Amino acid sequence: DWEIHNETTAQRFVASDRVVFETGKPYFGEETVKSKDGQDLVLSVTKAPLKDKTGEIIGLAGISRDITAIKRAEETLLNAREELKTRVEERTAELTRSNTRLHEEIVERKRVEHALRVSEQQYRLLAENMMDGIVIVQEGKLVFANAAFAAMVRYPLDHLLGVDLVALFPDHAQRTTHDRLTRSDHKTTEPQW
Repeated sequence: DWEIHNETTAQRFVASDRVVFETGKPYFGEETVKSKDGQDLVLSVTKAPLKDKTGEIIGLAGISRDITAIKRAEETLLNAREELKTRVEERTAELTRSNTRLHEEIVERKRVEHALRVSEQQYRLLAENMMDGIVIVQEGKLVFANAAFAAMVRYPLDHLLGVDLVALFPDHAQRTTHDRLTRSDHKTTEPQW
């Protein structure tokens, strides 16, 4: 050991030799040593007592195997595992935050939808019970009409939806009606309109 290793390393090897001689049991361990070019090497060290026919220890058999590459691979793998664990934790936290925001948005959207439904019900109730004819027109077609309007044009209420509003007017008034409905300012000074 003194001829192969520096003094500190040799002392460690001799100490493990003594343990084998004193206990008579094999030794298994790892030792870090310096190579001739100064690099650290990790050795797997196995030592076993050599006994004569009477069982007396007469020597020591030892094997040292360079496991530096294996240790580096293990360290690389451990570092990769830690990096992956960190990334998974970060991604989990990010997804948890996103999930919380999404949940809050869903709750808010449901609240707004409920408020909108209540509002629509109130306006529909109001429009349906007014004495004036009320319609909602989208892209030229009726999408809502109240009973008063249906009575004015003498159509069943359930037949009005989807009808072209202009078609409900007499032939001589259809062009004027179309022009008035498609004007962007929707202003008129004619009281009969």
